[in-house]
Amino acid sequence: MRCKICGTENFDDAKYCEKCGTAIEQTKVVDLYQEGNRNKTGFATASMVLGIVSIVFSTVLCCTGVIGYVISLITGILAIIFTIIAWNTSKRGQAVAGLICAIFGILFAIMWIFFAYFAEDILKTYFPEIWEQIQEQQEW
Repeated sequence: MRCKICGTENFDDAKYCEKCGTAIEQTKVVDLYQEGNRNKTGFATASMVLGIVSIVFSTVLCCTGVIGYVISLITGILAIIFTIIAWNTSKRGQAVAGLICAIFGILFAIMWIFFAYFAEDILKTYFPEIWEQIQEQQEW
């Protein structure tokens, strides 16, 4: 640190100038980039949690039907948005985990929605024996 009175270069942690004895004012250097990103670390955690919720609703809670898949899609999309917000923070690993979970949750949800929509046509076309058994069981 340089003394404002005599211009002598002093140690960074010096409280007084070595030459003239004047009190040296300590200036705090703030990294504005880190300060701005510190407030975004919560988004990384939220991204990871939402990504996991997306997977849970698309796989484990598939019996909830369309509502579960819609929740899975919404939470997956939110997780991706939060990942983008939190990308340049110190918790980038959590953001990446949230992104991966969100992608899998969305893909599973789309797969199950597709299967539910086309299941009858697929069974009739490619598995007629199974379709007949299902129809017989429903008649009982």
